[in-house]
Parts: sequence; structure tokens; C-alpha cells
Amino acid sequence: MVISVKRTFFVMSGLALVLIVSVLLITMISSPVSVATSSPENVVANIVVPGVCEISLSSNKLSFGSILPNSNYSANVLVSDTNGGNTGAYINIYGSNWIDVSNSLIHFSVTNTLWNAIAQTTYTGTALTAVVANTQILVPGGSNANIYFGAAVPAGQTAGTYNQTITLLNSC
Repeated sequence: MVISVKRTFFVMSGLALVLIVSVLLITMISSPVSVATSSPENVVANIVVPGVCEISLSSNKLSFGSILPNSNYSANVLVSDTNGGNTGAYINIYGSNWIDVSNSLIHFSVTNTLWNAIAQTTYTGTALTAVVANTQILVPGGSNANIYFGAAVPAGQTAGTYNQTITLLNSC
């Protein structure tokens, strides 16, 4: 690369005009530049994808039909729990007492409902309680698992229609 600059100055000295010309010549020669490099280093990137579990139940209503006092219904009424999440979840469960729909003062215990991971031909299983319990039933992410219910009516129970709320939660 060559850069050339020419300057012209006029200086008055007495009667004579002196012309001074200054020429600046810059020459630059381009040559390859050597760049030092280090050995490569890696950067590790990290991202956390949290486990998410969801719950969708096959039914939000169970019906045991008519049960006489001092009788029961086998633990084979199915509810299927679908986990739409990306990680496995355990079904947690709790419930309320059975309450007469026409008179809330008439009731019987939550423990008269049983649950089980396998359908039963008899009234067997784990008693439902009002305290959250882990059923140890695993619902894989993107899959489903079943839980079965049975009910019993205590001896001497007043005739009526009774409701109970059963709450299922997927815990991941």
C-alpha cells in the first residue's frame, strides 16, 4: 500500500515569493501476520428439564349401587389414572366420610372404602383415610395405572343416599 501526500506552502520573504513544496511518501508493505493460538478448550452447557406429572382420571364418579347395612361391595370398581407428564408419578389418595345427601349429620366413616392396585373378588384392600397416603402405585410418564375401590355399609346404618369425595393426586 502506498500513500502519498503533497503539501505546498507559500512564504513571503521581502519581495520574493518562495515556494516550498513538501512531499511525504509513505510506503507500507503488506506481509502475512502470524497469530498465536492456544489449544482448544471446551465449554460444557447444562440445561435441566424438570419432571412433570399430570393426572387425568377415567371417571370422576364411582357407583357401588345399593348395599345393605352390614354388607359390602368387592374392591373391583375401576378408576384409571393417566399421567400425561414426562416422568413417573405415584398415586396419592385420601377421602372424606360418607355423608347422607339429605342430612349431613348422618354419615359413616371414610374407612368403609377400600382401595387396591389389583381388582378383587372380595372386599379386601387398604382402608381409605382422611390423611394423604402414598399408594405405591406407579404411573409411568405418558402411561396409565389402575386403582380399584370397594365399599361397605356398617350394620344399623340409616337408609339414604350417601356421597363421599375421594381425592387422587399424582406425585412426582
